[in-house]
Amino acid sequence: MSFFKDNTFLVNSLENKNIVVEEKIDTTKKINELNDKIETLENKNNVLEEKIETTKKINELNDKIKTLESRNNTLEEKLEIIIKENRELKNKIETLENCTKNLQDKMNSRIPVYRLYNPNANDHLYVLGESEMRYSEAKFDYHNERIEFYAFQNNN
Repeated sequence: MSFFKDNTFLVNSLENKNIVVEEKIDTTKKINELNDKIETLENKNNVLEEKIETTKKINELNDKIKTLESRNNTLEEKLEIIIKENRELKNKIETLENCTKNLQDKMNSRIPVYRLYNPNANDHLYVLGESEMRYSEAKFDYHNERIEFYAFQNNN
């Protein structure tokens, strides 16, 4: 019986070892599964970190866009003011040009009255127009002092 007892002991011992080996195998499988899960979680964590960084960059870009849009709005407002002022200046220039034209028309309808001086006779003479002034200078030794005033010309 001792053989059977020893065999039983061996069988029991082998069964116990088998159980331990199976438990080790199970534990190894579980460790591998956990390692796989850890790796998956790490990958997911990396993806999340990348998403967070991307989101930060997107937010920064959105802030820059808002700033640029604000500047653009300010520039558009300034441009509108400049365009308005430009229109006003053009209107003023047109008004000045019209006034100048009217003044030139009036000036063209007037003739200069020259003041001449004859040193020999100690005499002043007033003549109308440049041709009369030139004639008096040449013929009577008068000297042109200046245009004294402008007289209106009668077109009739």
